[in-house]
Amino acid sequence: MKLALKSFSLLLLFLLPLYVRTIIEGRVQLRKADELFLKEQYSLAFSHYRSALHWWSPGNIYANRAEVQLETFLGDKTKEKKDRIEAARALYEGLMASRNFLHDDRLKREEVKDALYELSPESRPSYVRANRTEVLYHFQIVAQIGFWGWIFSIFSIIFYGFKPQGSPKWRPLLRGVFSGICFFLLWICALSVA
Repeated sequence: MKLALKSFSLLLLFLLPLYVRTIIEGRVQLRKADELFLKEQYSLAFSHYRSALHWWSPGNIYANRAEVQLETFLGDKTKEKKDRIEAARALYEGLMASRNFLHDDRLKREEVKDALYELSPESRPSYVRANRTEVLYHFQIVAQIGFWGWIFSIFSIIFYGFKPQGSPKWRPLLRGVFSGICFFLLWICALSVA
C-alpha cells in the first residue's frame, strides 16, 4: 500500500505542473485572442484561438472557450466568407492538434471539414487530406502504459535495486532493468503504430 501511495504521489508531483501549465497557457492564448477579436483582427485572433485549443486538457475551460468562439464565428453567416474559412481552418487545426483518447472529436472534425468544403468548394486545402489516417487510440493507450511502466521501472531500480550502502541488490536490480527494457520497447513499438 505504501508503494502504491508513493508511486501515486510521485505521479501527481510530475503531472500537476504539466496540467497547471496547460491551464495557464490556454488562458494566456485565449486572452490574446479575445483582445484581437474585439479589435476585429480576426486572422491573428484565430491563430491564438488555435493555440489555446492546442493546450487542451481535461477541465481546461480556456481551450473549450476557444473552441466555442471559433464554432460561433464559423456559424455566423453575417461574417465575411474569407474570415469564416480562416476560422474553420483554425478550428480544424486546433482539433487535430488536441486529439487524444480522452478527447475524441471525430464527428466535430468531420463537421468542420464539411463546413470548410461548403465555404470553399473550388479548392481542397492542403491541410485537409481526403484519406487522412486517424489516430489508433488503442495503441496510444498501450504507449502510455509502456511509458509509465518504464518510468516506474526506473524508480523501482533507484529505490529497491541498491542497499543503503550503495551496493546492488542483484535480484530487484535485474528485475527492474528487465522490466524497464520491456516497457521501453513496448512504448516505442506502440508509438510507431499509433
